[in-house]
Amino acid sequence: MARLEETLSSINKRLSQIESRLNIPQEKSKNTGPATQNIKLPVDAAVKPAGGRWLGGIAVLFFILAAAFFIKLAIDSGWLTPMRQFIGALLFGLVLIGIGFRLKEKDPSYSSFLPAAGVVVHYLAIYAGHLVLNLYSSNAALIFTAIETFLALGLFSFFQHDLFLAAATVGTYLIPTLMENGGGTPTFLMPYFLFWDAFFVAGALILRKRILIGFSAYLAIAMFHFSFLSLMHGSGQQETLAVIIFQFCQFVLFTSATGWFSAKMKSPLKSGEAWAFLPVLLIFYASELVLIYSKYEALAPWFSIFCCILVLGVYHLSKRFLPEKELASGPMIFFFISLALTHAIYIEWLPDDFNAWGALLAGVILILLKGQGVTFQRFWQTYFVVICLLASNYFTLFERHYPQGELHALILNILYAACLWAVFESAAKQRHGLTFAVLLASAAQLMMACNRLALLITNGSSADFLTSAFWGVSALGLTIVAQNRKEPVILRIALFNFGIVAFKVLFNDLSGANSISRVFALIGIGVMLYLGGLLNRKSQAWQQKN
Repeated sequence: MARLEETLSSINKRLSQIESRLNIPQEKSKNTGPATQNIKLPVDAAVKPAGGRWLGGIAVLFFILAAAFFIKLAIDSGWLTPMRQFIGALLFGLVLIGIGFRLKEKDPSYSSFLPAAGVVVHYLAIYAGHLVLNLYSSNAALIFTAIETFLALGLFSFFQHDLFLAAATVGTYLIPTLMENGGGTPTFLMPYFLFWDAFFVAGALILRKRILIGFSAYLAIAMFHFSFLSLMHGSGQQETLAVIIFQFCQFVLFTSATGWFSAKMKSPLKSGEAWAFLPVLLIFYASELVLIYSKYEALAPWFSIFCCILVLGVYHLSKRFLPEKELASGPMIFFFISLALTHAIYIEWLPDDFNAWGALLAGVILILLKGQGVTFQRFWQTYFVVICLLASNYFTLFERHYPQGELHALILNILYAACLWAVFESAAKQRHGLTFAVLLASAAQLMMACNRLALLITNGSSADFLTSAFWGVSALGLTIVAQNRKEPVILRIALFNFGIVAFKVLFNDLSGANSISRVFALIGIGVMLYLGGLLNRKSQAWQQKN
């Protein structure tokens, strides 16, 4: 404060000097003290320390555990009637809410922890009163949960702080794991989760915090799934179907809330926010698949297709209501779709004999989509999925005796070489560092195709010589292409192929051939090597310029 007073006094002196030079009359001040004498900071403007919040969060957890253990202890010992246990838990929640009101003026954000804990304790009491203590029916539990939800919304509108909502979200969705179900079926959990979801979505929309919608979705979908798994022993098809539908309804609720928020606020998901929503999308997808496989295994791939259509539909619908033409959530959406389609088509429907064709088709589709803006820089995650599919089948095409026949393998070798060449073309234009590796992979498939073609034409030592001849011709062709396009990467691959041809002829082909075959082979290969060297010399001029 002393330094601030000195600074303000110095500023006042300089202003006085300027006013005197400009002949501006000075107003007389009634106060003769320092300039900062009457400056007072309002209490609300004081900066509250950010530290200590984690302690408040732990305290909320302890309060919730205390209420849960209170009910369990009373049940085990029998020293309180069920109604007294229920009323005691409600009173404990009211005490926490009352203390939060008293502390609000001193620290609004930190004090919101206590009302959040009170709301969770009330939800816990209603849950226990129905499923553990058996005090009232399902309809009464539904009414009590609805009343508590409306009261909690009113309480939240009074505090309106994200700490309140975050603490209440975590505590509420942990209730099924803290309290035993009392032998109830999984469908008894649905009304509770329905009102909890509505409360936390409404709170997130009031706060205008889209990330809190995603946070609630994580806990709602995950905790409902794990709660059902603990109770699904002996569950029938109808009960499993009800859980599948309810999980889908939860997903639609959170997705709709996120989309409505984005359209209302004209604020599309940023890239980081979009990827933060990916895990909850995968949790929902995996949760539904686990349930579907348990009772309706044949419907699993159709569910994957349905998810792709749903997510893609929401994405395009969002583009209609938002000003941006390209949404930052696009890469995440396409990555999820690529995973779901891989599961449905490649894993479920496609026979193992046609896996290589499926991966090739995925690569071709991705190359065609490149013209629609699906570039490697923006959608590299989707490219990674397709590359993994191609890589899983790439080395199987080098098998000496392909299960589906040599002609089948020959066609696949040629197509894989062409597909990789198309990837090389895209990478070369964008100056990626992996161009050499991609082109080398393409050349390897082409060389394998040459070998299979030679084996289809002839066999024995003649097939070896013919393979070398085909390899030499392909290397010569690559050299001509490199010369015309002035592309050093292609030239390096061509020289590499020439080296392989020379090594193969000297140490493999000549050993089992007769004299006449050796002469013709050496002359033919020698001519191709000489022409390759001549073209390489001509390319040195533009290589030096580059």
